[in-house]
Amino acid sequence: MAEPLDLLRALFDTRVPFALYGTSGLALVHPSVRRALPDSDRDLDIVLDPDLANVRAVAAFAASKGAVVTCWGEPFDPAWSDDALAGKYYIRCVFSAPEWNTQLDATYECDWFDAREAIGRATLIDGVPVLAEEDLWFSKLTKSELGGREFAARYGLEIPSTALARLAAARPRYS
Repeated sequence: MAEPLDLLRALFDTRVPFALYGTSGLALVHPSVRRALPDSDRDLDIVLDPDLANVRAVAAFAASKGAVVTCWGEPFDPAWSDDALAGKYYIRCVFSAPEWNTQLDATYECDWFDAREAIGRATLIDGVPVLAEEDLWFSKLTKSELGGREFAARYGLEIPSTALARLAAARPRYS
């Protein structure tokens, strides 16, 4: 994971608050996953501090590096109002130059946890802010509990009990 990590390090240097999550985040936390999935850095997911100025900053950064930036399939326009961005959840930055060749999805509206708090708990791994392991697993399990459990089993990983308890508490209760 050399080139895309350089991309994330450069983004980190801009001081935009973000943290890596998803499979690429787990691959940084668990070297065995990183070795088993050498291309896990070709589809990067970051969560942003929800201030929409951060969305614009990431879009400007990505565009300056040659990425095509879209929001729900439409070319991203930095002049869009906050209202126009609300409810769209993420922007996609596709880097197709040989040095990057990756897709970066930057989530700015997060329903499953408080992004600002999660970013505050993130740790630097290889110069990249990565969500805490509990937050990584909670987000993976929230997206697909079965998929998250299968991923853990496939790569011999243990899901933290705190993430499982958090998932159970977040499920809607039916009487």
